[in-house]
Amino acid sequence: MEAENIEKIQANVTTNQNSDDSFREERLFVNVNRIYIITRIFLVIISWLFVINLVGIILHHQRISSMYLHAVIYSILILVNLYFQFVFHPRTYQKNINSSTIRYYENMVIFYISIVMISGSVISIVDQIKYEHLIIIMVNMLVCSSFFLMTNKQIFIPFSLSTIILLVGLPMVDSSSFDYYIQLYYVVTFVSVTLLVSRVMYKAFCDNYESNRRLKKEIETNHLLNQRLKEANQRLEIIASIDELTKISNRRGLHIHMDNLESNLNDNQQKFSSIVMDIDYFKKYNDYYGHNPGDKVLENIAGVLSGIAKDTSGFVARWGGEEFVYIICGENMEQIGSVCKRVQEAVYNLKIPHPQSEVSNYVTLSMGACSSNVSNRKEMQKCIEQADKALYNVKTGGRNGYSYVSMIVE
Repeated sequence: MEAENIEKIQANVTTNQNSDDSFREERLFVNVNRIYIITRIFLVIISWLFVINLVGIILHHQRISSMYLHAVIYSILILVNLYFQFVFHPRTYQKNINSSTIRYYENMVIFYISIVMISGSVISIVDQIKYEHLIIIMVNMLVCSSFFLMTNKQIFIPFSLSTIILLVGLPMVDSSSFDYYIQLYYVVTFVSVTLLVSRVMYKAFCDNYESNRRLKKEIETNHLLNQRLKEANQRLEIIASIDELTKISNRRGLHIHMDNLESNLNDNQQKFSSIVMDIDYFKKYNDYYGHNPGDKVLENIAGVLSGIAKDTSGFVARWGGEEFVYIICGENMEQIGSVCKRVQEAVYNLKIPHPQSEVSNYVTLSMGACSSNVSNRKEMQKCIEQADKALYNVKTGGRNGYSYVSMIVE
């Protein structure tokens, strides 16, 4: 019992680990796609700001020191976004991703968000000198909090670094303590709001992932149940098409086989042959020996016919009572005659005593055979009916033999 419990615990741990890896991979896939989109947008915006800043430097319309600092930050951001545009291309990511690289990509996401938010803090502090607003860091925080999916531990790094830079840098550029406290109020308020937005978005993703996981599991379970039900129905169909006594196909199995043959014909004519067989004086055998020995005779003859059908690529079924049917496609008169002789010899060689038989000391068969060109199920059935008539002629003519009728039109 302890060993079983340990195995169950290990299985649960493995399942939880696989589930955790799948969740992290799904979360990372979303972040990678969003970084790929954001970097393209940032490249356009930052490149435009860089050009405007460069023109301002050339024309000397603004303070050169801050403009140079802006140019340096814009250049860094352009390089960073170009790098991440290449590394986080969805196709590149999908080729490289595996369990060992998930952590690497997660760290790269945190690194990218940290760079964006830190640069936003620096630009916002520089902008305080002239514009006295915090628009850049607010935009960056809002984008990062609403676009990217991060755990509490992951989001702590970029948010804390950018906030610390603001708290340290603002007093250096704000000479008025009153203005500093107003800016501090804005920083605390906006950081709180963006953190709240980030947690709401992340929780929504987690809930959606869990719902999808459960739905997927239910679909897989239903698919498995449907597959098992289908297999069970197939087994039941096989069981229903097998004769319980002789273990060969019954009349239902014969009809299923004929349906399959018809589906392969496609309205094209093909040679079809049937042999209807009847055990000679079987009723007298049962009256003399009893039904149990009679059942044994049926089993033995069914085994012989099954072996011959297998060797000749034919199909044999119990037609009812002491009658059997053998069918095959593509055989001619000589080949069907050969099958009849082989059946006759094989049954005789069983040496089953039959004192009540009027034609032999052993159990024998009477057979009627027919060949015809068929293109559908109805014509197959007609061929079997003609074989049955041929069997009747053999039985009225002395039994223990076979008669062949050809309906083939050359």
